[in-house]
Amino acid sequence: PSHIAADLLAQAEHDPKACSILITTSKSVATAVKNEVEHQIKSLTRINIINSSLEKGGLIIIAQNLKEAIELTNMIAPEHLQIQTKKPTLVFNKIQNAGAVFLGAYSPVSFGDYSSGLNHVLPTAGYAKVYSGLSSLDFVKTMNFLQCNKEGFKNLKETAIILAEMEGFDAHAKAVSIREEKEK
Repeated sequence: PSHIAADLLAQAEHDPKACSILITTSKSVATAVKNEVEHQIKSLTRINIINSSLEKGGLIIIAQNLKEAIELTNMIAPEHLQIQTKKPTLVFNKIQNAGAVFLGAYSPVSFGDYSSGLNHVLPTAGYAKVYSGLSSLDFVKTMNFLQCNKEGFKNLKETAIILAEMEGFDAHAKAVSIREEKEK
């Protein structure tokens, strides 16, 4: 519980609006972490920011089971997610929405912030549901292109005509079929 409390406090010291959420399946862990937060906060220099953050965005949720904890996590889509279970990779494999994930007791978020080289430009405020952390791909412009030969045309034409007609786009269908007529 002491390192979990320290991790929650580390998130809270970022900003008065930061969220620090613990999701656990254990009432005893929840209580122990809460007590440890109250103990550790006394020695921290950014206590005013931390207190404000915890008042507004500090939360301990006791889930009924691990499945519910995972569902809640995916709904919240945290910027940082620490998985502190006996088999963190099993839980990680079920996580769909998180900016950066830290597996096990020896992987604090502080490593991601300062020393591991992990991406630190991450989606906040639940945006991990739809965005990833910033990467070099965000600075790359790509173009799609298509070049069909006669065989490729023959393979794609029927599907394109059917779908275009289903959507009511007869000009699209004609743009395909006119090429077919030209071949005859």
